[in-house]
Amino acid sequence: MLISSSLIFFCQSLETEELFQKGNSLLEEGHLLEAIDIYAEVVGADSGHMNAYANRGLAYSYL
Repeated sequence: MLISSSLIFFCQSLETEELFQKGNSLLEEGHLLEAIDIYAEVVGADSGHMNAYANRGLAYSYL
């Protein structure tokens, strides 16, 4: 059970990191509202993802 729980956590972390990178790409391309939505998904899945909070704030500052 511990192994499967660890695997689920790892997969969720990987998906969260992929979402974060997608948000970064959108931010760099100037798609601010879309980036904000993606960063919101990231912090919804991982409330400790400080870089997602920071980048979401950065995207808001560019609006």
